Amino acid sequence: MPIITKQELNRYFISDQDFEKAIAFLKEAETQRHDTLAYEAFLTCAVIYYYRPFSKNEKSDKAEATRRLSIDDFADLTEADKEVHQRCKDIRNTAIAHAEYSHYPTKLHEDTKVFFSSRYDILREESIFWKNLCSLAQKLKYQCTNLRADYANRDMIFRPETNQ
Repeated sequence: MPIITKQELNRYFISDQDFEKAIAFLKEAETQRHDTLAYEAFLTCAVIYYYRPFSKNEKSDKAEATRRLSIDDFADLTEADKEVHQRCKDIRNTAIAHAEYSHYPTKLHEDTKVFFSSRYDILREESIFWKNLCSLAQKLKYQCTNLRADYANRDMIFRPETNQ
């Protein structure tokens, strides 16, 4: 879908940078031992940065950038790509940005009065998910770059000449 307005152009530019950052975090994660806090932090940051373009960003309708992108704004996505996107959305919205009970269940043992709990662990996500997320972020970054270039080229074609 072509970029029509400058507000969309601005959101695509911001999103391009977010996808780039997500890719960088995922690549840096791979340099870490997989049982470390650093590895967990890089994966968490990758999810946050990947999903930022798809969450509400602007409070005002008069903002210089549109509020968000839709995954449907991007072309040539496979069902697997859409599944990775949905999973990233779920992880971000239910376990990282928010703490839904399903990811952080607690229980009080009535007899012993001892609490039991379980916490979401991003390290349990399979390594294939992280590779697929990196591939998807690269694909979306590439499309953001191309859409911006198309917008700039259209602007040059349709800009009226000025006579001085």
